[in-house]
Amino acid sequence: MKLRYVREAAVEAGLSVDAVHDAAEELFEHGADGTPPDWVRFCLTGVPNRAGAQFWYQLLCTAGLVSGAGAILLPSIVSPAHGFAAGLWFMGCAAISSKAMRWMDKHSAWDRLTRE
Repeated sequence: MKLRYVREAAVEAGLSVDAVHDAAEELFEHGADGTPPDWVRFCLTGVPNRAGAQFWYQLLCTAGLVSGAGAILLPSIVSPAHGFAAGLWFMGCAAISSKAMRWMDKHSAWDRLTRE
């Protein structure tokens, strides 16, 4: 169902548009049953708990730094373009993992991370 139709129905029922907007954001952020949203579950696929997520975050940061350093220090062995590209990839993965961990911490949802 489109949010526009929900807003129109809410106004007809006497609810404020802001209340409908806030409810829609809450539903998008938390899901219907209080489980983490799909993007968080995707980012933490295979991660059992916070300690595991922290381990992978640190490993991704290290891999990004090593890739970038290899491109600078060992240009005859590691192609600079490939080294920097790999470094950016690993750092991007670390950034999204960090964002997912912050979401889980903010919502105290580590016990609700379900595996299917």
